[in-house]
This record gives sequence, structure tokens and C-alpha cells, in this order.
Amino acid sequence: MIQALILDWAGTLADDVALTLEATNRTLATFGGAPVDLPTYRRDFKIPVSGFYGSRFKGVPIEDVDAAFFKIYERLLDDVRLFDGVEALLHSAKLRGVRLFVLSTVPTRLLRRALHAKGLERLLEDVVGGAFDKKAALPKLLLDRGLPRDATLFVGDTVHDVETAKASNIRSGAALYGYSSREALVAAAPDDAFESIADLLRLFEREWLSAERVLVLPTVGGLLTDGRGRFLFVRTRKWSNTWGLPGGKID
Repeated sequence: MIQALILDWAGTLADDVALTLEATNRTLATFGGAPVDLPTYRRDFKIPVSGFYGSRFKGVPIEDVDAAFFKIYERLLDDVRLFDGVEALLHSAKLRGVRLFVLSTVPTRLLRRALHAKGLERLLEDVVGGAFDKKAALPKLLLDRGLPRDATLFVGDTVHDVETAKASNIRSGAALYGYSSREALVAAAPDDAFESIADLLRLFEREWLSAERVLVLPTVGGLLTDGRGRFLFVRTRKWSNTWGLPGGKID
């Protein structure tokens, strides 16, 4: 059963492809590159991003490109919306005791700002941003947080995300609804593929229901009377400070 869930941000939690495309084209214009349309962006975008920008202009350090992109992205950040069902997914997973993380190329400061604005930051154990090479960042997260590799799922919307999970020997999930082309993601052979956030939520529900666990816990209670029509009840915090019979688990 899944005990830890690591999620990408852009294209997995955040439905921000139009916003990111705008920031990308503004960045390309800054350094003399030609704009791209959405199909081209979906087909060609890759991580590390040097593989995308490097073929469109020469001689610009990738650090300068990243700085320009995220300066534009930050100005547009308040317009970011989440995919339908993200809140339900995170709340449901949290209630089941699943440890939740975000791992993204977006700087941590911007991630926390966006998640806080949506009221979701408190559900997450950690937010790791600035992960421009997730194949290096993910093993560190697994080690630092002591996450079980056989019970951790990483979900992202790029081939790099799928390859990152495989390289770390954890379960890989592909968000087919995100940035990358469906064909490229399927060809990467993820362990799981999701058409929507609802699909991911259903996976958790199936695994939770199929897990071997005691669903009924036997208890015992006693009704005590003094023979004069009076009965003993106890008030307990277990029942939200209401009254009930004295008792408890059988053993």
C-alpha cells in the first residue's frame, strides 16, 4: 500500500500550461528566440530545460534563462489554478496517513506561496523546489525523510519524472493530462498512468480498501446500577466529551 506520495507541481497539481507557455515565450523573446505554439511546447519541452532552450538560442547560461523565466512566472503566479480534485486528493491521502510531498523545478518560495494561497501547504510534509534535475533531488528527499522505496509513488507529467522514479527504484506515475504528449509518457512505461486527478484518487481508495486490516474492533461495555434506579455513566474525550457506558477494548 502507498505510504508516501510525491507530486510534481506544474502540469500535475497546477493546471498552468497556458501560463507557463506565456512565460516561456516571453523568455524566448528576451534572448532572441522565436515563440512556440502549444503543440510544439508539449512535444519539445524537457527537463533539464537546457535541452529545450539550448536549441532555440545559443550562448546564454541556463541560470540566466531560469532567472528570466521565473521572474515572469512569479508575476503570473496569482492566476495559477489547480486541476479539479487536487484538494480532495490531498485531504483524502492525509486522512489515510499518507505522507505528502511536492518536488518541482519551480523555486520553493514560489511553490509555498501558491500552496499557502490554496490552503494546502499545511497538508504537506515537505516542499522541495528548484529541482532542475530531479534524478539528483529525489534520492536526497527519499533519504532525508526516510521514505520506504517499496511504498512511495512519484507522479509527474514528463518523461523525466517517470525516468526519475525508475532511477530511484520507486513506483512511477504519469499524469497523462499534463504538459507532455500522451504518446511520450506511455512509451516511458510508467507503473501507473492517470487520465485525471480523479484516477489517482481512485487508486488510493482501491489500495486502501484492499489492504489487509482489521475493520471491526470488538469492545465491551457494562451497565451498572445500584438497585435504586440509578445507573453509572462516564464522560470521555474518546466520545467528544459525551456520556456513555464504562468499558473499552476487550483485552
